[in-house]
Amino acid sequence: MTSPHDTPTPSYEARLAALEAAVFGDAENPPTHAQPAGPLWALDFMRDTLPDVSAVFLAGRIVPEETDRAAGANPLEWQYGLETEHVLDMPWTEPSIADSFAALASPIRLRFLQEILLGTDTVAELANLEGVGTSGQVYHHLSQLQSAGWLRQTVRGHYGVPHARVIALYAMIIATGGVS
Repeated sequence: MTSPHDTPTPSYEARLAALEAAVFGDAENPPTHAQPAGPLWALDFMRDTLPDVSAVFLAGRIVPEETDRAAGANPLEWQYGLETEHVLDMPWTEPSIADSFAALASPIRLRFLQEILLGTDTVAELANLEGVGTSGQVYHHLSQLQSAGWLRQTVRGHYGVPHARVIALYAMIIATGGVS
C-alpha cells in the first residue's frame, strides 16, 4: 500500500517548467489572448492556474515604432519567473548582485540608460547632454554599466541595453514607485 508521501516530488526544474507553461503558455499550446478582466488580471490568472505556488514573474513586450517595424525590427519580448523559495535561497550577498544594483544607483547612469533606450547611443551624443560631466566621467559611468551587464557596446562608440535587461530595467523603474 502506498501513501501520499511515497509519491516522488517533481524536480525544481520540472515544477518551474510547468509553472511557466501554465502562466505563459508554450509553443504547442499558446495562451489565448482574452481581454483582461479587472485590474489584477495577471494575478487572477496566476492564482487560478497555480493556486498553491508562490512565485514572482517579470514579463514584457515592447513593440518597435512603425518606422523601425518597416525596417524589419521585431518586438522585444522577455519573461522570467521563479518560485519565491528559490529566490530566497539565492545568495543575495553575492558581489555580482550588489554590483548590479550599485551600477544603477547614479542618476546620471539611469539617465544614460534611458537616453540609450530612446536612441541616443554614442559616447559623443551622451557627452553632449546637459549636466553629465566630462567625457572621462561619461566613459566611467558607461564602464560601470557595462561591468554590471546593463550595457553592451554594439559597435565601437555605440552602446545598447542587452535585450534580457530591458524589461527587467523597466520593471525596476516601475517598482520604485517613482513612475506615475
